[in-house]
Amino acid sequence: MQKIILYIQPQLRNTTTVQDYVRVDLMEADLIELTQVIQDIKSIDKVFTDYSKTFNLPASKTNNKIFKWWYNPDLEGFDNQVMTNARIELNHFAFKEGKVKLESVTMKNGEPSLYKVTFFGNTIKLTDLIGDDKLENLVWLNNFN
Repeated sequence: MQKIILYIQPQLRNTTTVQDYVRVDLMEADLIELTQVIQDIKSIDKVFTDYSKTFNLPASKTNNKIFKWWYNPDLEGFDNQVMTNARIELNHFAFKEGKVKLESVTMKNGEPSLYKVTFFGNTIKLTDLIGDDKLENLVWLNNFN
């Protein structure tokens, strides 16, 4: 059986300090099912990356520090609108780097009990990387006029 280890880089706001990755507590029964996708490169806007099914993380002390106060809009905490850097290791060997998106949190008695997250590879869509950039904006191309 393979040992899956997930690391997430906690978010820091209003600072330029880079945070170290933190090993996340996983649930024993919950495996991360990763789908690897290769699309037809002819349709450049539809090139996707690897992704997982949404999986559960327990609301442990470690995980609560990473996803701090996301469920409380009155406190500044984890921002689920921004994907967070993550990496997956299999048997302590690097496997995939990408991003984690916090989908939701299950509450019990006013406290978090379960976090639902999805893992995505580094390239969500090629158009996400390129954005609104255009070839005509590349100054270097002026060398060929």
